[in-house]
Parts: sequence; C-alpha cells; structure tokens
Amino acid sequence: MRNRRISMERVNSIFDFFGNDDFVKANKGKMFSIEEEVAIIIYNKTQPLEIKFQALEQRKSMLPDNLARDVEQWIEYKRNVLSYVQNINREDIVFVIRFDGNVANEKVFRTYKQAMGNSMCCFGLSIEKVNSTGEKTWGTVGRVDVDEDGNVIDVTL
Repeated sequence: MRNRRISMERVNSIFDFFGNDDFVKANKGKMFSIEEEVAIIIYNKTQPLEIKFQALEQRKSMLPDNLARDVEQWIEYKRNVLSYVQNINREDIVFVIRFDGNVANEKVFRTYKQAMGNSMCCFGLSIEKVNSTGEKTWGTVGRVDVDEDGNVIDVTL
C-alpha cells in the first residue's frame, strides 16, 4: 500500500483521501455523494488535519445546513483539542512514544514540543497520566497520530 500525499495548497479529488491505490482503482468510476466525501475525509488516516480541514471547508457550501454546522463543529473541536494538547504542561501528564508497542521500547517526554522534536515522533504520541512519582500510569488520556513528515493526522483526548 502506497501512502498517497497531497500538498497543503491543493485538494482536488476525494481519491486523495483513500490512502490505498487498490481502493482508488476499484472505485475510480464511482461518484460519491457529498455526505460520503465528508465521511471519507474525516475518517482518513493518512492526510494531515490541515489538509482535511481545507477539503472540508471546500465542500461545506455544498452540504445541507445541519451537516455544514456539524462539519464546522468537528473542525473547531479538532483545532481546540490540538491546541490544548500542544500546551499541556502538567506534572501528571507525559507524552510517550512507543516504537513497536512494547513498553520497554518507549521514550517519555514532559511536553508536546519535546516529543514532537524527537525524530521518532512518526510513531505517534500517547498522552498518559502518571502518579505523583512519575511512575506509570493511571491511563492513556489521549493520542496524537503523526505521519512520517511530523504532520498531525489526528488527535484525540
């Protein structure tokens, strides 16, 4: 599976959001409804959030009013969560990079900026709550999915 990338300046086709050439080939003759396009964009796991925001903004005028409001709320929510995560500075929160899902192979950072500055951030960041001694963990409270270029693909909290 080849990762299809598009530039931040251009969003042409819904096929840019499939992330899989085989799926593109199988569906190249299909016409998607605007609602289907919105769902494909939102659930995409390969394009950066900014690309998704741009593509959704381009399609908003074609949506029914209620769905356009929902899309606007989704964009605002994701921007707010990302901003919050980028500014977390708490003793009980750490950012963890796990290289292969193994707890023994992880790096722990106190801030988002430190974690994103690590060359291995393309594995994504787990946002975790720790106890007062800094020991693991009372649980994962969020996640930042990142592509190989360091662009945020998704953020959850």
